[in-house]
Amino acid sequence: MVVVVGFIQFYKLVLFARILLSWFSVDWRSQYFFWIADVTEPILRFVRPIFPRMGGIDFSPIIAFYLLDLITGVLMRL
Repeated sequence: MVVVVGFIQFYKLVLFARILLSWFSVDWRSQYFFWIADVTEPILRFVRPIFPRMGGIDFSPIIAFYLLDLITGVLMRL
């Protein structure tokens, strides 16, 4: 259980890195940036149709953080 929660925490850190990098002009084809985008895209792709962009702002990372926290909370109670 601790390993799964640790993995989720690491995933949230990578997701946070993607959010920060989205504010800057980066080459997403670079090996490291591509890895960050490739790893975080599945959960964002899952959330985007449910919560589309509003006013050009993508709220899917916030919802993804909430879902990951929810999963962590459920796992901690088991």
